[in-house]
Amino acid sequence: GITAIEENAPPAAALELVSVNSVVSELVRMALGTLITPNKVNVQIDLNPDVPPLPLQKDLLKQVLFNLAKNAVEAMNAGGHLKFITRLVEVDGRRLVEIEVADTGPGLPASVTSRLFEPLASDKGGDHAGLGLTISRGLVERMSGQISCTSTPQGTHFLIRLPTLHPSQAQLAATRYGSM
Repeated sequence: GITAIEENAPPAAALELVSVNSVVSELVRMALGTLITPNKVNVQIDLNPDVPPLPLQKDLLKQVLFNLAKNAVEAMNAGGHLKFITRLVEVDGRRLVEIEVADTGPGLPASVTSRLFEPLASDKGGDHAGLGLTISRGLVERMSGQISCTSTPQGTHFLIRLPTLHPSQAQLAATRYGSM
C-alpha cells in the first residue's frame, strides 16, 4: 500500500491540527497485536506532553511511522526493543517537534545507510520493493519536515523533525482548524 501513495496521490487533503502524541499512541495500539507482540518486540513510548498539535495530514504521519516501525520489527528478527519518543527542540532559532523511532536491531551497514532514502535500496529480498523509506522521506517533506537516520551495531534511530506553528500563526490556526 505504501508504494501506491505517490503514483495515485489524491489531491492534497485539508490540513488539520493533529496531536503527534495521539498519532504515535494510536499507531502503537494498532500495531501491537499484529506486528509488535507476535515478533517478540517490546515497545516503549516516551511522549512529551508539551508537544503542540501540528497542522498536517494525520494519515501521512501515521503511514511514515508505521513504515519505520515495520522496518524496525523486521530488522529485529530475534526480538528486541522499539522506542518512540516525541520532544520539542530548537534548531537555528526554530521550534521543531522531533519524533524518534529507535530499535535495538543489528544496525545497517554504511553501504546501505549512504543510499537509504534512494529508491530500490532494499537488501531485504523477497517482495520488498525498496521504496518504503523513499516514500516516507517524500511524505515527511510534504509535511515541511526532514527525516534522518543514524545506525550502529546496537540499533538504528530515525529522527523526524516537523515545524511547529509560529506563535502568531497559532491563534489563526485555532480559529481556522479548531482547537484540540
